[in-house]
Amino acid sequence: MVGGLFAKSEHAAVMSALERSVVFLTPDNVEPVLESSSWLHTTWVLANMYLLSIGAEALSPEAPFAGPRGGSMGVHAITDDITR
Repeated sequence: MVGGLFAKSEHAAVMSALERSVVFLTPDNVEPVLESSSWLHTTWVLANMYLLSIGAEALSPEAPFAGPRGGSMGVHAITDDITR
């Protein structure tokens, strides 16, 4: 994705920023990541994305990505868009 969006001369700087900014939520790290979040909205969004990605229900019907597509479809749609 970086190769398609940024000039070759910017790849190293962008990859460095991504390494410091992107967090993959796993069963092993989800709790510490959520507990260390400074912003309640960020915690809410991450928690719901994680729950939906493992096939669980969102914390509420108004949760991000829990819309009419339901289940984890919203999370997968975002992943699919990023990988294309």
